[in-house]
Amino acid sequence: MTRLRTPWIPWMAVLAVAAILPAGPAEAGLVGVHLGYSKANDTNSGNALVGAHLEFPVLSFLGIQGAIDYRLVETLEITSGGREYPLHVRSVPLTLSARAYVPLGIRPFAEAGAGWYVILYDYATELEALGFADETRSSFGWHVGAGVDVPVSPRLSVFGVGRAVFVDPNKTLDQPTLDRIQKLDYDSVYYSAGVSLHF
Repeated sequence: MTRLRTPWIPWMAVLAVAAILPAGPAEAGLVGVHLGYSKANDTNSGNALVGAHLEFPVLSFLGIQGAIDYRLVETLEITSGGREYPLHVRSVPLTLSARAYVPLGIRPFAEAGAGWYVILYDYATELEALGFADETRSSFGWHVGAGVDVPVSPRLSVFGVGRAVFVDPNKTLDQPTLDRIQKLDYDSVYYSAGVSLHF
């Protein structure tokens, strides 16, 4: 059975120490952690998520961010031999975004990008012994969003962002997909807030 663990305590310790250090002469990038919520249009409720992000500036107002998230989508019960065993369905989105910032004291931004959405089907050990095998699937999508980044010290900032996701299995960004993006006819929404260390 697949086990995923995230070392959040070392991350938070690094961020806490770095927040009180003096800033360097120029910013090379930022790294941080975030919490969020995602909901698909065809579901009644969404799912909490945790993640980490890394961003590098291209221009004074433009950054390129990579992020990885993790969320438990749902747990299903499978009956075998008169007993029920869990099947955990997990999602690991990997996204790449371009963020354009408005250079104010706080920094509003707009973003656009793409993502690979990996779905993990994780069977209980008892089911694996009966021949069930863990399975991995993936899908592709585009996203657009907006948010704000607020400095709290020379080396630390907090942010919030909302995002609309548009599934595009063919990865073509064809006219029907562009029309859906223009009309905000999205497949899911994503909200997150987090903290970033500037280095």
